[in-house]
Amino acid sequence: MDKNNKIILVTGSNRGIGYGIIEGLLEKKHNFSYILTSRSEEQANNSKNKLLSKFPNANIFTHQLDLSDEKSIDNLVKYVQSTFNKIDILINNAGSNYNKSNAYENYTKIFAVNVFGTVNITEKFIEKDLIKNKGKIIILSSQMGYSSQISNETLRNKVLNVKSKDEILKFAEQFGNSIKNKTNEGWGNGIYGISKLLIKMYAKVVSEYDVINKNEIGVYSVHPGWVKTDMGGSGAPLSIKEGASREIMLVELPEGIDKKYQGKYFQDFKVANY
Repeated sequence: MDKNNKIILVTGSNRGIGYGIIEGLLEKKHNFSYILTSRSEEQANNSKNKLLSKFPNANIFTHQLDLSDEKSIDNLVKYVQSTFNKIDILINNAGSNYNKSNAYENYTKIFAVNVFGTVNITEKFIEKDLIKNKGKIIILSSQMGYSSQISNETLRNKVLNVKSKDEILKFAEQFGNSIKNKTNEGWGNGIYGISKLLIKMYAKVVSEYDVINKNEIGVYSVHPGWVKTDMGGSGAPLSIKEGASREIMLVELPEGIDKKYQGKYFQDFKVANY
């Protein structure tokens, strides 16, 4: 590995948009090294080999990662520390949209990855100082994470004005309890949508951390569009390449903090409302 290469870690990158991000950056001939992660080590290696067949000179590393598993996150943190010391860009792409008949089971599966797991890995990378100065944290959200789905205006305003990671996690637990107890409390019925709203607000919270600003780390959330993936389905209008281009735009933003963009949510290549 060329030590001058920027290092990009993409969660959930053995297929779909995550894979498309790495492939798209390789097509643009960026001089990066990539850490491709998957819940299955075998699938990660298969995806790596597929990319190497097209880009034989690519620097691609693989590691197992299950965001719902604390030990798996810790193992990845140790691997990054020992192998790379630090990375340049963390792309939180991995997501879940579990959809069975039991609403609380759906909440548990979706929030384990989309909220609790994403917050967990991000916090550990920040706490362990694993992101280089002028690096980036990019978090995939969704247009389904719109704030107006919360019908309770007081609750909605509290979510939109959240100030800490702990508040985000408290709201996530409160939402889960409302599902478990069937009280709703004005949250609305979209489990996936609320997960993506909370993670969008989490990106805003992270962008205000003192250490993030001291180290000039750019933080953004982004909607990739409705994309033809296993999650998005065959009826989606965008290809994986088109969906990945939204995240690639953020990778290519100038290094450091631009106040116009810091902590903001992007949709269709531009800043959008939370």
